[in-house]
Amino acid sequence: MSAIYHERQSLMYCAIHALNNLMQCKSFTKQQFDVICSELSSNYINPHKSVLGIGNYDINSIIKALESKDLTVIWYDKRREITKESIQIDESYGYIMNLPTDYTFGFITIPLIKSRHWISLRKVNDKYYNLDSKLDKPKLIGEEEEFVSYLKSEMTSNNKELFIIKSKS
Repeated sequence: MSAIYHERQSLMYCAIHALNNLMQCKSFTKQQFDVICSELSSNYINPHKSVLGIGNYDINSIIKALESKDLTVIWYDKRREITKESIQIDESYGYIMNLPTDYTFGFITIPLIKSRHWISLRKVNDKYYNLDSKLDKPKLIGEEEEFVSYLKSEMTSNNKELFIIKSKS
């Protein structure tokens, strides 16, 4: 059984951490994401990342990054019931989820400012894990049945988005 790769949260780089955790190795850097954002928009204020240069990358930058690894992103229509078939469990590479989170600055939570957070979910060593960079370590979800139940529970909230990651081939 191999160790599970797990990057911890730094600034607002959760998109980078989520993809590296999904890939199970350090595949992406801030510099690579900044180049991707520049390719997506040449505007001085880039809509695909934070103007402060501290991350907060959007789904467009994530899609382009994953395409460089021959992976594709499928938005999950949450109006559909979550089943093994609907989340394409047998063909998926893994999953990323975008969820609301409190905005924090250091150890201070700013209650009036809401932010979004990227996490990855993936099967590693025949079990599914929540690889959220805000966790101290990967959180075991379980086998397929537990994973489907977990997603059903998580997606009851209308403000969460699920993306299925699949190989282009």
